[in-house]
Amino acid sequence: MTHFVFDIDGVLADWLGQVQGVLGLPHYNPEQYDLHGSLTKWQWGQVVMAMARPEFWRGMMPIHSGISSLVALAGAHKVTVVSQPPDGMPAGVFADIRQEWLRVHSGFEFSVATTHGPVDRACFPGDVLIDDSPANVRAWESTGRDAVLVGHSYNRGHVARLGRSDVDLLEHLAALKRWDLI
Repeated sequence: MTHFVFDIDGVLADWLGQVQGVLGLPHYNPEQYDLHGSLTKWQWGQVVMAMARPEFWRGMMPIHSGISSLVALAGAHKVTVVSQPPDGMPAGVFADIRQEWLRVHSGFEFSVATTHGPVDRACFPGDVLIDDSPANVRAWESTGRDAVLVGHSYNRGHVARLGRSDVDLLEHLAALKRWDLI
């Protein structure tokens, strides 16, 4: 049985769309926006303040391809969900909020573990990481394990350099031909 580790934000939940809502921007088109490269310090301050409130995390829209992949893999494999809490929010409170969000959007109960940065994420047990952070993916792969970098506008350059991206997680994982996925 393969142990898959899913990041929440950018893989299962639309963090970028939530940020745009906080800032009053139209919902993003991945080809148009690079929020990480274009926000002012004031805008980032607004985002940081919003992330300190549970409503920010509860209000995220699901990324349906991620949720369906999570549910499909959980039927035959061990699946763990990880997320990094914002500064100032206790890890246990954050994990509870994310667990509730997963229950609402997947219809299933998943435990949520918290990690703090790429090194911590790379030390987490598991066989395959599914994440949108190039730093997390590089750290994970440096331990000799496989990872899928989920492509978005803010990591497009990293995705191009790695020569891979996810559109359909199950299709991408099946292409690796290492696991009987379902």
